[in-house]
Amino acid sequence: VPAAAQVTADFRLIPGIAPDEMIEALKRYAASLGLTLAEAGDDHDDADIIMEVLLALEGSRESFVSEEAKLLKESFEAVYKSAAVTTLSPGFTDAGRLRASGLEQVFVAGPEGYYAHAPGEYVVIDSLYRLQEFYFLTALRYLGYSD
Repeated sequence: VPAAAQVTADFRLIPGIAPDEMIEALKRYAASLGLTLAEAGDDHDDADIIMEVLLALEGSRESFVSEEAKLLKESFEAVYKSAAVTTLSPGFTDAGRLRASGLEQVFVAGPEGYYAHAPGEYVVIDSLYRLQEFYFLTALRYLGYSD
């Protein structure tokens, strides 16, 4: 039996759950197992688990009832010929930081791809061209030009 073990965990928080809430939930879970959890830097001489938080950001999202969201939805449906579906990104983007700095109406759209940030990562070229068309149409409509 080893004297110690190290685990790396990556939690992506959804909007409405603050990093402190997640940390407290982890401490309660550890306690339910009969273990103590302390954050690195705390007094943790007798802690069973020492946790180091590298980055702690609350998830964020935009309202999909804004004029900007309507513009994006209409442009998407014109280009892709299907209904737009909105979702929370399971990955990390700068959108949350941009919102935290005071920018509003920050949306993220990208091409279809596979194996993100892993060996063999790629994007589907046709989706890159369609995304370009989506961006261009959105910009034209935003500036007041009609199709």
